[in-house]
Amino acid sequence: MNNFFVTSYERNIKFHTFRNNYQLCNDLTNKLSSIILKNNSSKKNICLCGGSTPIFLYQSLFRKKINWKQVEIILTDERLVNEGHIKSNKKLLTDIFSKSQISQRPNILLINNTGTKTKYNIIKRIPFDFTILGMGDDGHTASIFNNKLISNNYQSSEFAFICKKKSESYKRLSLSEQILKKSKRTFLLIRGYSKLKLINHALGNLENSNYPINAFLKNDIEIYWCP
Repeated sequence: MNNFFVTSYERNIKFHTFRNNYQLCNDLTNKLSSIILKNNSSKKNICLCGGSTPIFLYQSLFRKKINWKQVEIILTDERLVNEGHIKSNKKLLTDIFSKSQISQRPNILLINNTGTKTKYNIIKRIPFDFTILGMGDDGHTASIFNNKLISNNYQSSEFAFICKKKSESYKRLSLSEQILKKSKRTFLLIRGYSKLKLINHALGNLENSNYPINAFLKNDIEIYWCP
């Protein structure tokens, strides 16, 4: 299925295409679990995105027989809503933990742009063992949007920032591009032909700042796609 992608791309990019989401998630689950199980006695720090696209992947991954107490999860971003809110990325993960019946759950480190202790706890875990990124239909990743789509950067730093998308009622808190790039392995997970078309267009216009994902396509990254 590689013919779906542009024929010319940077050598730092690896494409993985699959006929369906089951095949994609099975392949990526095995890869991610092998990273976590490498040097099994050491703690692992993984950075995960939210959204609907990675749900099946996370369900598959958290069924693996892994000492999850040795794993710390850092969220790429979070919506500033109540913890039990349907839009909360933390709730997404905790719901998956519950359904996967994990006896020892991994710890989730929440982002806090103003909390010195939280900032230190996350920074000392850099580089992350791997990061999972998603991409929206507008080319955003984490909560890094085209500036035209946000009303204001309320607080910003090299570590994290708060923003509000014009079409949403809530604010978002996101790790910065600089922090998200500090990962040993980065995987971009996308589904559907519209996003395939978008990623091809972005790859052909890497200097176009309209697509925040472009900042990550210039670094080592593996793209996983299925219809």
